[in-house]
Amino acid sequence: MAQESMEWLDAIASRAKADTSRVESVLTARHIVPTPVLPAPRRMKLLSIAFSGTKRGVEDNGNYAFEWSHLDAGLWGMMTDRNLRGKSSIIEVVRWLTRGKPSPNLQDDVKNWIHNACLRFDLDGLEHEVKLDCRGGASGTLSRMSSAAANPTVLAAFNSDKQFEMVMSDFFLRA
Repeated sequence: MAQESMEWLDAIASRAKADTSRVESVLTARHIVPTPVLPAPRRMKLLSIAFSGTKRGVEDNGNYAFEWSHLDAGLWGMMTDRNLRGKSSIIEVVRWLTRGKPSPNLQDDVKNWIHNACLRFDLDGLEHEVKLDCRGGASGTLSRMSSAAANPTVLAAFNSDKQFEMVMSDFFLRA
């Protein structure tokens, strides 16, 4: 084993207060190896979020549509004079569309109100779009947008909640 690898194992063993041979076996079993260079940081910027559907069981029942577009560089905020206006729900929908699965913080009733959702984001200068149709399970696409091409390039399509989660996980893992 190279000198750098031994130093790496020794540093991990020291911090974990474990035997170097144990650390090596755990890392080997999980195919974890030292990388000679630190990865470059990735930059992600939200460009727009939109979702729509039908509210049920609340005072303001009925169809609704939310769109927040033209998000560009800068600091953006969501404010209202009262609670229960949807600020946290917007953040949770963004998390859902980037992760492929809703977090436990997205209330079930709010999730059920959403029929369609779309998130556009820039990842290191490349624009992407996630489109989701939630009626009867998750289906949709993850696409790369191009100013040169009239139509986006579909990177992946999904037809279930599990596929949606796998598509987004795979995309961000590779990115």
